[in-house]
Amino acid sequence: MTEERKTFERQIESAMNRYALTTGAVEFFFAVLDSPHAQVAVSNALFKTTNAPEWREFGRFVDHEGKQVMWWGPAPIAEIRPHKETIITDLVGKILIEMIGDVDFYLAQVLLRHYGHADYTGSSWSYFERISKISLIDEPNGAFVYKALQERHKVEHNRSIIDQRFLEALEKRGVSHAYQKGSRIERGHFDVVRSYEAFLEFVTAVDELVLNAGANRGANH
Repeated sequence: MTEERKTFERQIESAMNRYALTTGAVEFFFAVLDSPHAQVAVSNALFKTTNAPEWREFGRFVDHEGKQVMWWGPAPIAEIRPHKETIITDLVGKILIEMIGDVDFYLAQVLLRHYGHADYTGSSWSYFERISKISLIDEPNGAFVYKALQERHKVEHNRSIIDQRFLEALEKRGVSHAYQKGSRIERGHFDVVRSYEAFLEFVTAVDELVLNAGANRGANH
């Protein structure tokens, strides 16, 4: 295993962990919004009381010089509830883009450290194939990764709207993306997990070829 693959795996694992924790926190928050009993229990626990009321509004505060200062809100609970799917699918789009970037960074670092070539294009795929003589498209999930790299700039982060061709690539990989019928949140989680697995499998296969190529070059000198 190359050092570049180790770095890639650390990065993508970190992305998955942050995605799981962040979406978990969001879903817990909205579960509390849907339950007056949970609202009372959370307030009692946070403020160490026994008679907290159910929530009618929600705002964000920060402690500043001994005082609580509201920096957002308050907004009525009824106005906040409909934003759950938007927030989750926004996180889906952002984490997919981050993982795609991790793959591109891996390719660029391998180019630099194993082949002595720096890529300044911001998209290392073609340059990597030309220098390494490795056909990336033929590796496990190669077509999916290629399409993901090509389409990543078309993800609109603010609403997680992904270009149709990227969605078609997801479907060919077997990913039932979050923009089909059904639960957008549930499908979004599967999108991330399956894409994570595809990227890992691709990099693992490429890394083995890089190591073998390096061993062959060494044997020829």
